[in-house]
Amino acid sequence: MKKVLSFALAVIMIFSVMPMAFAEEGYKCDCGVTPIIYVKGRTNIYKDRFSELNDENMAETNFSGGTESIIESSANIISSLGAALLTDEWDDYCDVLFEEIRPAYDQYKLNNDGEKDEGSKTGIDPYWDADNIIKRFETENVRYGHKHNATYWAQYMQFQYDMRLDPRENAKDLKRVIDAAKEYTGHDKINIICRCEGNVIVNAYFNMYTEEAKQDIESVIMYNSIASGAEIADELYSNKVDLDAEAMNRFINGFLDTSPVLDLVKQTVNLATYAGILEGGLDWVKEIYDKISLNLMPRLIREIFGTCPGWWGMVSADAVEEAKAFILETDNADGKYDKLIQKIDEYNVYKKNVRNILEELQASGVKVYVITKYGEQIYPVIESADILGDGVVSLYKQSFNGATTAKMNTTLDEDYIKERIDLGFGEFISADKKVDASTAAFTEHTWYIRNLPHHNYPWVVETFMIDILSYDGYADVNSFGDKYTRFMNFTATDDKPHGYDNGILLPLTEGNKDDIKDTTDTSSRFVVLVKFLTALIKFFTSLLIG
Repeated sequence: MKKVLSFALAVIMIFSVMPMAFAEEGYKCDCGVTPIIYVKGRTNIYKDRFSELNDENMAETNFSGGTESIIESSANIISSLGAALLTDEWDDYCDVLFEEIRPAYDQYKLNNDGEKDEGSKTGIDPYWDADNIIKRFETENVRYGHKHNATYWAQYMQFQYDMRLDPRENAKDLKRVIDAAKEYTGHDKINIICRCEGNVIVNAYFNMYTEEAKQDIESVIMYNSIASGAEIADELYSNKVDLDAEAMNRFINGFLDTSPVLDLVKQTVNLATYAGILEGGLDWVKEIYDKISLNLMPRLIREIFGTCPGWWGMVSADAVEEAKAFILETDNADGKYDKLIQKIDEYNVYKKNVRNILEELQASGVKVYVITKYGEQIYPVIESADILGDGVVSLYKQSFNGATTAKMNTTLDEDYIKERIDLGFGEFISADKKVDASTAAFTEHTWYIRNLPHHNYPWVVETFMIDILSYDGYADVNSFGDKYTRFMNFTATDDKPHGYDNGILLPLTEGNKDDIKDTTDTSSRFVVLVKFLTALIKFFTSLLIG
């Protein structure tokens, strides 16, 4: 019996160390399919990441008192607002707002140095700690994959991170994961897909480990990137707040679903916009905001996201100084935020270099791809809400301070279009006349997808990215014929493969250029009334049928 057990243990030990043995002997995989590391965007932050990871434990749902607490908070805010309106004294109202809003989000807060306090339990699911990712490489030998079709399969790994932290700290972990992925898959190179905030981490990695990246990375897809910054962060952090009725109307119409009741809501807002009612209400709200912003906003942001270097990574390089002056330097007489400011400034050097570093990598042989989104109204609370983007970041910044675009509700100037066509750049003008792709950083390797919000990551785009990475050579906008063109139109469908929302991608053409979700139209009284009455009839019809 002892001999049997000894033999069994010996076999187990041999097989358990085989992956490491292969690595030590220079094991090389000859499957011909480069592994993929997907650097995701926003990852959930939990109040106690070592407890049950449910909705109640998430950092942005810190309402411990439930419904009664919310009702009490609302009553306090309304009462205080009434007193401020009567006396025109707003300090008490600011204090009430601060005390009622802060607890809902303050679990995001780091210390004044921009770091987690020792012993803090806040953070991401420990499953995604870099050490645990690497441990899974060792124990599973990266056996899980990404099936694209009947023939394509790639070793596929996700990298998630605590987005509050200094992007450079997360980049160090990404480097460790890339090194481990190479070692345990037996591949010399890795492909990277990064989306949203993941682009910030990958940009830090490229700047910190440039020479290693030239050797280790075969391709990188920068997907709806905020590595150059995002206007929503720039302007909220710099107090450039505005409330525009047309922008609010487009946002509500684009954000809400198409059910009869919500369609009626949208057309009611559209009618209110035409009648000037919405503008009047927003002007009143903005007047109040202007009275409280200097007292409230800096300290409120400091108590939520303002101490997180990762969130500062979303502020554009040319907006950082103004944002620091508004958020941090107003409360830094004793230098308590100096180390945080140093972190912000040091990463900002990388932010300024994002386009240059990508061009340097491309020149060294790394295949650089860019996928952008547009057609969605930017959150309508900033001065530049009419920029063309995906709801969060402009198309200009997604294309690394490149593509020339019209405003949200306009087209490129006809004289400009004619001039570009005369110069031979006609193929770079989108069918909806909103985008000139010829000025983008990676002109032939950048795709533009219309009608796709920032937060929506459908499976059809995942498939598109795998097609890019599996292409034999350096793919460009002409490599896939009509399947994937420079400009594409996204249409959502009901199926959800792999749990993702899905849709179809079609070339953006003269035939479908008007296929948009925007149901706003304040061009005439007749149009507004007809759309409102149509929505009203559909609503009552749905009640009768239901």
